[in-house]
Order: sequence, then structure tokens, then C-alpha cells
Amino acid sequence: MAPSGRIIQSSVAAATLVVVLAQSPEDDLKQASAMVARHEIDQAVEILDRGLQAFPRHPDVLTQLGLLLIMAGNLEAGDELLASALAIRPLDRRALQGRAEAQLRQGALSEAAGLFEQALNQRSSDAHTRHRLAFTLFAQGRDQEALGQARRAVEQAPLSVPYRRLYAFFLRLQGKASESTRQLRMALSLDPADISTLSVLSQQEWREGNRDRAIELSEQGVRLDPESPLGHRTLHRFYKAVGRNEEAAREEEAWVRLRHAFDLYLEALREAGQGRLDETLRILLEALQVAPEFTTAKLYLTALHSRRGEDDRALQLYSEILSQHPTQGVAVSESARIRLAQGSVDLALSTLKAGGARAENLELLPGYQAMQDREFRTALSHFERVRTSNPLLPGLLQLVAFCLNELGEHEGALENLAIAARVSPARSEIDFQAAEVQFEKARALQGQGRWGDAIRSYESLIEMAAPRADYLSNLGYCHQKLGQLEQAVNQYRGALRIRPGADWARVNLASVLYLQQKYDLSAAECQTLIKNQPSSQSFHQLGLCMSHLARHPEAERAFEKARSLGDDTPQLLYNLGVCRLRLRKVETAWPLINKADRAGYFPALQMVNQAKRRR
Repeated sequence: MAPSGRIIQSSVAAATLVVVLAQSPEDDLKQASAMVARHEIDQAVEILDRGLQAFPRHPDVLTQLGLLLIMAGNLEAGDELLASALAIRPLDRRALQGRAEAQLRQGALSEAAGLFEQALNQRSSDAHTRHRLAFTLFAQGRDQEALGQARRAVEQAPLSVPYRRLYAFFLRLQGKASESTRQLRMALSLDPADISTLSVLSQQEWREGNRDRAIELSEQGVRLDPESPLGHRTLHRFYKAVGRNEEAAREEEAWVRLRHAFDLYLEALREAGQGRLDETLRILLEALQVAPEFTTAKLYLTALHSRRGEDDRALQLYSEILSQHPTQGVAVSESARIRLAQGSVDLALSTLKAGGARAENLELLPGYQAMQDREFRTALSHFERVRTSNPLLPGLLQLVAFCLNELGEHEGALENLAIAARVSPARSEIDFQAAEVQFEKARALQGQGRWGDAIRSYESLIEMAAPRADYLSNLGYCHQKLGQLEQAVNQYRGALRIRPGADWARVNLASVLYLQQKYDLSAAECQTLIKNQPSSQSFHQLGLCMSHLARHPEAERAFEKARSLGDDTPQLLYNLGVCRLRLRKVETAWPLINKADRAGYFPALQMVNQAKRRR
């Protein structure tokens, strides 16, 4: 892989994000989304778990937390949350995909296939879901169906190397060796450094008699991944078959030594899973004694020290790695990350330069620093310079989109995210970020009073992401402002189905029903609001509804309650006064109406003048 991709990922992770208590599930989701983009999965889970305690039936919180738990390997808990989300919103594509993955990884193949198919029914152009369905069908022994789905996935995402590699595998199983090889060669042309493609294609070229080409590909794979036992074993077999015995012996020695080191590495991982970190460190050191070139083990050892806050020891180990592999991307970028976290921007830049990072990649650190300082135009200029040589890097496109969105340039942000999604269709965080940008765009149009444009933007948002209560509430408000009251009612009710506690939607729903002269329905919404959280506004609205329904005693009680909660406006005084007149409580009615008249409330002024003329 190119160094730039690793630098982008690790540098994003290096920036810090202050965690604050969110006031709504939408705040929790937005904060968690930012953390996922920065690969801070544990922190995102913590935020959403806290949000779920406050909003236990919010489908978006259930879905996002379920997906993150599955990503983290907690399959049963994640699957349970997604099942709860689907019980509320049965056609949620992301929840269906997540459940399918959980079922697949637990071996429930039939259930997984059915869920993937349901997700495809929601969006047939989803190449990633189709790719995973192909794999699931193959695991069920449904080879012909698997081949068809794999072919369609490649047609829908022709730049995806993994999709093309799986398609090639299915073709070979069907006896279509030449087409399989052609697909693998195309995959390698898309990413010449892809180890998996090099390994599979070298084996296939060997089977077809292209021995020199097979050896060349295998040698290239070992150069790119020198610590892979399988790569050395394959090259040993190829050398031995063509009589290159000295080279075969060298590869065999490397294969045996690295296999033992890998066994120790796996043992260390098991110990780490049990929380026995001291034993983990001991085993990793033993693995490095067996195979000093085993960079993966040394990187893990270094990460453990970093996790324990031992940054100086981590920097020392990264320096050892870089002395052997000066351009090792993780060591370069993680060293830079630690330097940056320590506030040493100049040292971080010098680390990147010494690691052989290309000049344009050195623009990233000042770009991140500018983002931290909320100087988004400056950050954007740095990222745009990097993009001249990395035009299709998804992480970079996301950073550009983030800056554009913060600058209010929503269309440009969406264009960059659309490109990122085409290049990397399997990254759900791109879809999530695109939905957030579309939401920002719609809200900006709404804030400008461009109600029709805002409606179209919200409708586009609902097409690209599962409906959320705040999406539908805002869409309903735009319809309300245009006098499209029935459409407004439908959207407000949709918001309340998703989140029954969305009081803002219920307040507006009560108001629109009142405007439609549906006073009994409006009163019912007011009573629900009062039950959830009593307010003077809700009692005042309820009083108006009861007045129109000629239920004057109930209207009086509602108006009085509104007044006791602090509503002493001329309008409330007038309405309470009129209500008391209808109840023949003249002595207490007129002082209220007169007070409203003195405050300049026009209906009260009219009533007082009429009364004077009658005298």
C-alpha cells in the first residue's frame, strides 16, 4: 500500500476529540460518527451505549451501536441490537446488512443469505452487499448463484480488487480457468501491491504452465510481505520444482522460522485476550528472538507499550523498526502520531520526511493542525495539494468533504463523498458522513427560508439514509411553512413513530392539526405533551382546542394551568377572560380582558370598545 493511505488513517486517529455529554440522540450519533471516521471505535461505542440508556428505542442509535459492536467482534450483542432496530423499522438497509454479517460470522448461512437479499431489495445497486451475498451462497454450496452475484458485484464496482478476486475464484471452480486468470490480471493492474492477488495469481499462472511469471509474482509478493510464511513456502516449492535448490533451501529456512514465530504471535494474542499483558510481552519478545525481521510482532509490542502510556519506549521500538525498514508505513505514521500528540509538530514532520514520505503527504500534518484550529480553508488548501497525486484516496476525499461542509460548501462535499463511495463501496462511514452533509445542506436551506429547496434536499436525504426523527420533523416544518398542512402532518407523525418522545414534532403536529380545525386531534397531542413534560405552551394550546370544542370548564382549567406555569401574555389573559365570560364568571373575566387591552392586544381592544358602545 502507498504510504499516504496509512499516514492519513493514523494522523486522523492522532487528532483529539473532546467528548461532551450529548443532549439528543442526534448529537450522540454525530459525535460517534466523527470518532468512527477517526478509528476511535471504543469511544464511539461508549458514547452510543450512553445514548441508548437515555433513548432505548431510538432505531438509529440501536443500528449504529449494533454495527460497531459487530465490527468489534461482539456478534451476539450487536445482532440483538440490530434485531431490535428492525422491529421498529423493518426495512432499514444498514441494519439488515449488519445482521447478515453477524449471522454469517456465526455460521447461520441461510439466515445470512436471506438478510443480504432483503438488504438488496432496498438498494439493488449495493455492490458490497451483493459481494457478501455471493460469498454466503458459495458457503451454502449454491455455486452457480454465487457466480452470478459475484459477476454483478464486479459490474457494479469495477474498481474493487476483492470483488474481482472472488469472481475469479468462482470462475475457476466452474472450470473457466482462462477467464479467471484474466480477471486476476485485471485485479493486479488495479492494485499491483495487493498481496492476496499476487499470491492467487502466482498459483494460477503456475498451474497454467507460466512458471517464470509465477515465480516473478511470488518473488514480488515476498518482497512486499517478507514476513509471510505462506509466501516463503510457495516460493520454496517453485524454486525446488525448477531446480534452484540453494534458493529453495533459503526460502524453506525462512518459512520454518517465521511459522514458529507466528505460532508464538498467536499465543501472545490469546494471552492478551485474557488480559495477561506481562505474559503477552514475554511471548512477543521470544517471537522476535526467533525471527528478528518479524515486524508485525514488533509493531504489536510497540502498540502495547503505547497503549500503556509508555510513549518513550514505543518511540524507541519504532526507531528500531525504521532502522531496518526506513519507509515502514505504520512505524513512520505512528511515530509521527506520538510526536504530534506530544505537541512536536516539527519533529512529526521530520519523522515523516526521514521515513521517505512523499512531499505531498507532508501537507497532511499542517492540514490536520489547521482542522484542529478550525481553519478549514487553510486545511482544505493542504489537502487539495495532496489530492493532486492521490485523487481517489477515500480517506483524503472524506477530509476534503469535511472541510467543505464546515465551510458551508455542501454540494462540493457531497461530490467528494460520492467519489469516495464509488472507490470504496464497503465503507459504511462514507455513507454516514454523506448523510450528515446532506442534512447540513437541507438545514442551511431551511434556515434561509428556501422551503421548496429544503424539502427536495430532505427527500434526497431520506432516499440515501434511513429516516430519522429530526429529518422528518424538519421536512414537516418546511411543508408547514408552505401551507402544505397534510404533508406536514404525515411527516410529523412519521417522526413520532420513530421517536415518540420527539416533543418538537408533537408541538408542531398539534399546531397544524389546530390550523386544520381538527381540534379533538390537536387536543390529544397536547395532552400527550403535558403527560411527557408539562409546559405553559401545551396547556395554552389545549385550552384553545377545548374552547373550540365548547368544553369551557376544561378550557378554563388549561388556561389557568398555563398561567400558573408563567404564561402571563396578553393573549393568554384574553383567552382566559373570554372563557370565563362563557362560563358566566363576569367579575373575574373582565379584569383579565382589560389587562390584555392595556397591553395593546387587538382582540381585547375590540371587545372592550364593543362593550363601551353597548353601554
